[in-house]
Amino acid sequence: MCGILYCKIKSSAINTSDFREVFSTALNKMAYRGPDTKGIEIIGNNYFGHVRLSIVDLENTSNQPIQDDRNLMIFNGEIYNYKELDPVSSSDTKTLFNCMQEMDAPFKKIKGMYAFGWFEKSTGRMTFYRDFFGEKPLYYFNDADVCIVSSTLKSIKVILQNLNKKAELNRKAITTDFMLFGYIREPETIYNEIKTLSPGHILSVDNQNVIRVKSNKFHLEKESYVWTESNYVSQALASKDVSGTLLLSGGVDSTFILSKAAENNISLRLGVYKAKQKEIDESTSALSNYEKIVADKSIFPVTVLSADTIGIDDINEYCSILEQPTSDGLQLFHLLKHLRKKDESLKLVYTGLGGDEIFGGYPSFYNYKLINLLVHIPFSEIIIPKLKRFKLGKKILEDWNVNIYAFLYRIDLNMFALLYKEADLKQIYNDYLEALDCLPKQVAGGATSSEFMSIKNNEMYQYALNQLLRDNDNISMYLGFESRSPLLNPDWYFQHDNNKSRMKNALLKKYNITFGAKKGFTLDEKNTKNFFIDIIKSKNGVLKEFLPQLSHDKLDLLSVKKLRSLMILLLWIEKNDSK
Repeated sequence: MCGILYCKIKSSAINTSDFREVFSTALNKMAYRGPDTKGIEIIGNNYFGHVRLSIVDLENTSNQPIQDDRNLMIFNGEIYNYKELDPVSSSDTKTLFNCMQEMDAPFKKIKGMYAFGWFEKSTGRMTFYRDFFGEKPLYYFNDADVCIVSSTLKSIKVILQNLNKKAELNRKAITTDFMLFGYIREPETIYNEIKTLSPGHILSVDNQNVIRVKSNKFHLEKESYVWTESNYVSQALASKDVSGTLLLSGGVDSTFILSKAAENNISLRLGVYKAKQKEIDESTSALSNYEKIVADKSIFPVTVLSADTIGIDDINEYCSILEQPTSDGLQLFHLLKHLRKKDESLKLVYTGLGGDEIFGGYPSFYNYKLINLLVHIPFSEIIIPKLKRFKLGKKILEDWNVNIYAFLYRIDLNMFALLYKEADLKQIYNDYLEALDCLPKQVAGGATSSEFMSIKNNEMYQYALNQLLRDNDNISMYLGFESRSPLLNPDWYFQHDNNKSRMKNALLKKYNITFGAKKGFTLDEKNTKNFFIDIIKSKNGVLKEFLPQLSHDKLDLLSVKKLRSLMILLLWIEKNDSK
């Protein structure tokens, strides 16, 4: 896991004699992503930078940029099946480099998470590739003077500032995306001038400085594929030359990953979170499942991560490290920071992210049929108050379909009522739909036939992409971890399931494990409402500038979760928007 930075100077007005130092400073800004080594290469007016966190092949032979007399590559990610592609290889980096030169269709064969750049020396063409799910970020800026592509927004900002260019805050993204959904939606970013390369897409810069973006081509198994035949999970667990820790909850996803590690005899450390509140504590069920699955406890040692109070210093640090504001992620930051204190040498963690999206574990999947029926029945919202959001949205939008359902399921209509007029909902929904057109071609727009798959596209490429995956990469990398999510398997994307019944049945049949209500790694915020309000009030100048509609007397109307989001936004702007 690493960080990559590319810059192409397009204007003679930029002093290239001083630019190497600027580029090096920008690369240093992402040094936390790769503390082991740093590499810079300059070819003509092209600047290539790489910082490396060594996980596979700990020798210098896998340092980057990697190149020969024809091509150069800067790579962030992991190719899980590199041994399958080249049985004698000791490096996924070298394997990817060779595959790109030798295979006609490498992306139909390589499996993993990645964002990398490929430079053809003979033509001067630079091409960037992002993985199917968008696990690894890739931001870009382009104007008449310069093209910049980076793993971080912060590095792009360093270059722009040194070139006397300003990245202005995207106020629309703040008041719509963030305040209504809790994240900034790709391909937009928190800055007007900087965009994100969409998942499964290719960005190319030719020697005439023309930029093009198009969807990549992948091999995806069909719905009839026998899901247990995939070895993606075991490869994601095994492709490492360092020890790794699985964040183990009492839920289905991480328990299933543990079972695959045990069945394949892949040694893992386990991090189990013990909450103070009994009603949100999963440590007992997690450890009970561990006892049923693991025979050899010596290769699966357990570390208990106890709940600590999250104070203002933690929140300030959290807001300062975020690439973009996010309503979630504070608990992940808390957990991984605790894990880092337990083991300073640890480099690799595994999460259960992806199971809910791939196998329909969210209520949005299994509630759809009922809501789709009830939303057409007059006055049904009187009997079932939770229907009010869907009935109101249906009325305002004057339409109803599965995408509208998914949109209304995730939007905060209470916040919408504070910030907007009813008529504005149509434009916000249209903007939401535009984001669904930026998916990999095989799943974009109306290409999928079932309502289940439409919900999956919404959950995977709206919520998970813009919040869970971004938070996971940003937070884990800041703390020096590569984070892998083995359930994000493209071969499983077209699987049709209901509430993860297949994984549950597999664990029940083999280990007699059953599951109750979902808890996860829940943040204990029982007594934090006034604490959040006090911080928000102390940032009154920022609040008035960006969200003047939210006067102090309206703060008590907000939930603790929404207050946390607002607090994080205001602190993020204060710490990251340098005037």
